[in-house]
Amino acid sequence: MRDSFVFYRSYYEAIELLPKSQRADAYRAIFEFMFNGNDITDELPNTAKAIFLMAKPTLEASNKKYEAGKKGAEVKKANKDKANDKQPTKQSESNLDSKTQATSQADDKQPDKQSESNVNVNVNVNDNVNEDNKKEKKIYARDEILEEALNKSDVSMLLNDLGVDEMFLHELFHYRQSIGKPILNVKMLIKTLKDFRQTKLKTGKDIYELFEIMQSEGWKNITASYVLNLEKARKQNKDEAQEWIEEAQAEIEAFVNS
Repeated sequence: MRDSFVFYRSYYEAIELLPKSQRADAYRAIFEFMFNGNDITDELPNTAKAIFLMAKPTLEASNKKYEAGKKGAEVKKANKDKANDKQPTKQSESNLDSKTQATSQADDKQPDKQSESNVNVNVNVNDNVNEDNKKEKKIYARDEILEEALNKSDVSMLLNDLGVDEMFLHELFHYRQSIGKPILNVKMLIKTLKDFRQTKLKTGKDIYELFEIMQSEGWKNITASYVLNLEKARKQNKDEAQEWIEEAQAEIEAFVNS
């Protein structure tokens, strides 16, 4: 399915609570699910199964956002290829010039009514060309925003502060497009990058870990309060999972000893 994913510390901490003999099962369950798309829940011991089932919703959300980002990149490529196909070749331009010249010579020989007809045809052709230009402009709007952004010193400084490069911007644009909240201008992009920087400083998390959290939760933006509240909720879930594991272990031991 994919070559990499963010493995959260909370997964590690929860798995470390398992008996040593079952930790490998929990790790394998997560890796099989994320790398190969295999759900081996039924093969797991009960306690390892509990840990995996707690992590599974987050893993599924991560895969969903990853696939959406891939589709966004494929759509962009398809649109770009389609736009390139519409570009006239030099030969076509030459033919167009020849036809225009021939039409002009013919017009000189035609009466005024014919000239009026040619004017109407030319107006219609120009309207169609204008519509095509609008479509192409829409297709390239995102690339134009990126190009403009990369020429801004503010954006370069933010990328440097975050420790990322141009590729991160492409991934960010694809993600925002996939959730129906596209970045419409450079000002909006700068605000998003500043939010990433502020959240990184307050949480101490790596930028790609923050981006993975953003995608898994379906957020259009990210702030420190979002992340801290999420971690608080996950800690509570982990504590509940620990209680469940201890109860399950006690029941299993009681069953074995009975």
